[in-house]
Amino acid sequence: MNKIFREYMLMLSAILFGVGIIMTVIGFLWCFTVIQLNTVNPSLEEFSEKLGNWGWWILIPAPFILIAGGWYFSDQLLARKKFNKMISTNSKASLVKNIGEVEGIMWKLPRKYEVRFEEKKKKFKIK
Repeated sequence: MNKIFREYMLMLSAILFGVGIIMTVIGFLWCFTVIQLNTVNPSLEEFSEKLGNWGWWILIPAPFILIAGGWYFSDQLLARKKFNKMISTNSKASLVKNIGEVEGIMWKLPRKYEVRFEEKKKKFKIK
């Protein structure tokens, strides 16, 4: 199960982030039509009526889903960027110096990054 999440974490976190954005927008639209701020667009009123009391079930978890999705998405992007920067070195000393950090980053990334790291270690003849 962990391998599945590891392989598809970027895609899953992007989906979670997108769902969080959509839910937040829908929740706040519902909230504003329920509160009736100044003049309300009739189509928004109809939308609010269709949503009914389910608006609370959308509005309350939406920010948490948005934050969690954004957190994991940015974490994946930063880990990939950091890994690529560390692995792109042409210096054996630099790679040996950062080997612990690279191995620490690798557990978040898909298997292909582990393969790239092993190839780099073979290239520099590091065990």
